[in-house]
Amino acid sequence: MLIFQPNGISYINKEGESVLRCAQNAGVSCENICGGKGTCGKCKVKVEIGEFNAVTKEEEKYFTAKELEAGYRLACCLYPKYWFKACEVLVMNSVEEQKQFVFETEGDGIDFFQKKSIEYGWNLKHGNVGKYGLAVDIGTTNIEALFWNLENASCIARVVRSNPQQKYGGDVVSRIAYAVESKNHFKELCKVLKDAIKDMIDFFLNKMQSTNTEGVLEKIVVAGNAAMMHFFIEEDVSGFAKAPYQSTYKDARCITGEVLGITGSELLLLPNIESFVGADTVGVMLYLDKKYQMENIDIKDLIILVIDIGTNGELILQVNGQYYVASTSAGPAFEGAAMVYGMRAEPGAITGISFCKEGYTLQVIGDKRPKGICGSGYIEIVAKLYEIGVIEETGYLLTRQEAKEKGLSEFLVQHLRESEYGTVFELYKDPQSEILLTQKDIRELQLAKGAIVAGVNTMLKKCNLKSKDVDKCYLAGAFGTYLDGECSKLIGLLPNILTERIIPVGNGALVGACRVLIEREGFELAKNMAAEAKHVSLSEEKEFREEYIKGMNFGKK
Repeated sequence: MLIFQPNGISYINKEGESVLRCAQNAGVSCENICGGKGTCGKCKVKVEIGEFNAVTKEEEKYFTAKELEAGYRLACCLYPKYWFKACEVLVMNSVEEQKQFVFETEGDGIDFFQKKSIEYGWNLKHGNVGKYGLAVDIGTTNIEALFWNLENASCIARVVRSNPQQKYGGDVVSRIAYAVESKNHFKELCKVLKDAIKDMIDFFLNKMQSTNTEGVLEKIVVAGNAAMMHFFIEEDVSGFAKAPYQSTYKDARCITGEVLGITGSELLLLPNIESFVGADTVGVMLYLDKKYQMENIDIKDLIILVIDIGTNGELILQVNGQYYVASTSAGPAFEGAAMVYGMRAEPGAITGISFCKEGYTLQVIGDKRPKGICGSGYIEIVAKLYEIGVIEETGYLLTRQEAKEKGLSEFLVQHLRESEYGTVFELYKDPQSEILLTQKDIRELQLAKGAIVAGVNTMLKKCNLKSKDVDKCYLAGAFGTYLDGECSKLIGLLPNILTERIIPVGNGALVGACRVLIEREGFELAKNMAAEAKHVSLSEEKEFREEYIKGMNFGKK
């Protein structure tokens, strides 16, 4: 038996189950971004009582000898020696499931969609008095829902919550690995996702002082990445577990709201395209089509590139009215995972750095004491250190002696030192903690960057184009919204085009879902666009490997 502290939750473990898997089965939330592969170092626990397996090589990377001696371990690498003996562990990085909701009826999030309603001519009488509509975008990290009054097409509320699947792994690949282990695991991931959306609906109705769901929500439109759409509709995800990464759910679906326990509602699911190119990509295509339609610009006259940077980076290239789409596995580096001091973009996360003669200033979310570094923070820090010569084009981090010989300032020299991680650059230190940029972090960022760059360049070459030919480069998704364009270009993450041509579009997928909710022809258009898009399997393109190797180096390309 395993007892999890500090809450005293007990679980009858089975032979061969890791402490992490036991925690998940017992409903104990233990942060694990990599899904139990031993690569993120987040699932830290402290052994209080019991006998366990010997320390692994993975654990030696994340703990000092003194910490290991004191009983600190990684839950994913920790196995009770005897399943029939009582053991007790203290969960260090407990992340309680965030059931709290961000609920807004005014503010920037609402205003953005209200303006779109007017701009797109949606704010016309539709005759659906008292009826609500819902547009949902299911992301790997967060779920965002917009409630509309369908009588006058006005956005009346926005609800955001974390995706509860995170306790099974911070990225999509980890959750798929968990799901294919057993039918029960798969059903569990499907259930928590649907329950989360149902909770959001109930929360909204409660705020609107309505408890009767029957017929209140006339239409619900759901978009999301390819894996999330599979989980939502309970389609087999095993095709995503290995190459050639195939979807079983592609075609759009129109079903009833009964799947969410809601009667009298029409539920429209946007189509996936192929592999990891999902319904969120279709949503972005719908958004771009509408944008240029309203600007009276023929989209065929422009060459448009869309990059959704994340664990699975989705790419869209529009040339002469034809959409080419692809996905490239960048890994979890852009989300702060796989980094020694990485974390999500939460209060305490370092998002950037500014250098001056006297030193530097860190930008931290919430102006709090730094706790770690988020993905966009890593990009800016590495870009600035590359610019001033602390990091070389190959990604090599100078040692203190090499920096001194190169003539760098004494301040920079003193912040370079050796540690158990090798050469590091010290970003923050106080009596309780420190935050370091390690050589490993830089390498992880290079691997992630290389995948995105290779994907973009391979797509361009396939269409006989160069980066200078791109008229507009849109950055989709939450990560792209906060990405510094100049820093991204500096390390070669984004194409070397004019900065004013690089435009963040925020949650374009949700705009596309709203279009389907409001416009009668929107659903058919979504189906046609998905069917006509040409999927490029990057792994089958001979240029991809060469571009990947070149793309890992820093510098404008």
